[in-house]
Amino acid sequence: MGASSDLEALAPASSRRTRLRDYQAQLLARMQAAQEGAA
Repeated sequence: MGASSDLEALAPASSRRTRLRDYQAQLLARMQAAQEGAA
């Protein structure tokens, strides 16, 4: 996780946008996994 925060500091704005999308997809997958676990 520390490495990703270092990349975040170095990343240009365009890269930041793609990482935001990756983060949203990761969050969605985590929520779906939580729902499956609760079901």
